[in-house]
Amino acid sequence: MKKNQVIASAWGIFNWATRLAVVLSVIAGCGQLEDFEPVTNISGVPTVAEATVPLTLTATVTPSTATNQTIVWTVKDAGATGASISGGNILTATTGGSATVTATIANGATKNTPFAKDFSITVNDAFVPVSNISIVPTEANADSLLTLTATVTPALTTS
Repeated sequence: MKKNQVIASAWGIFNWATRLAVVLSVIAGCGQLEDFEPVTNISGVPTVAEATVPLTLTATVTPSTATNQTIVWTVKDAGATGASISGGNILTATTGGSATVTATIANGATKNTPFAKDFSITVNDAFVPVSNISIVPTEANADSLLTLTATVTPALTTS
């Protein structure tokens, strides 16, 4: 065998060995797809909030071994509540009503598809304690009917 033929044969064997190594590494890399654990559910989200009181949004991701579990919270529909998210997971609403928030996990359903789920939160109007009740009139005749009226402080407001 001539020197050039030996070099060509060696080069051909090297090329095939390289190609085989690439194919084997691609096949081995495919096994990593099996390591991806998708999110199947998000639960345990608070369902009630109070207007003007910040509510920390929390949740449980199922399965607990899901590859990606970081939730991004957004307000899908504030309704009349004026709901907004701050600090990543703090819901604040200005008035009572119903709001819908969405919990999204990037690459949660598949390696390239987010997992998202909506949650309805009932926002109750803020509690305002009564500070005074004034009753009018303060005197009555013993032999006549008396209609009492009252003034409550602070005055009741409706939204």
